[in-house]
Amino acid sequence: MDQKSKNGPFVVDSNVITKLYLRDEPWTDKADTLFQRFAEGEVAIVAPRLALYEVPAAIRRAVIKGRINELNALEAIRRFQQLPLPLIEERPAVLEEAFRLANRYLCTFYDAVYLQLAEHLGWSFITADEKSLIRPLGRRLSYLVALNSLS
Repeated sequence: MDQKSKNGPFVVDSNVITKLYLRDEPWTDKADTLFQRFAEGEVAIVAPRLALYEVPAAIRRAVIKGRINELNALEAIRRFQQLPLPLIEERPAVLEEAFRLANRYLCTFYDAVYLQLAEHLGWSFITADEKSLIRPLGRRLSYLVALNSLS
């Protein structure tokens, strides 16, 4: 992929999906717009199956920190399960490829799974992770798009 595409298609990070349910986070409006465009068929988005576990885990962390109560968290998880987001099943080679990317880019293995899917599809990877992904890798990875850069 030669340049970032802020118009998609996108592999979407779990931290972007989570913004649909944790409304006290920054850039929820950007996440809302992205998923509205997805619902209207204007942009294609997918996530690795890993998101099925990462989103509820993030919601649980919000409960632990007192940002949301358990009842609202369970409702958020129910709504997440109804989100018509295509989840891509990892291919057998993903583990090794993601491991190599995690070592090359010094990111978490989980982040590398998303990066690997974006590279495999030739799509942009959209994330809200400024600290771990955008700042250290934004100039190195042409397909990395910051959520807050969307208009």
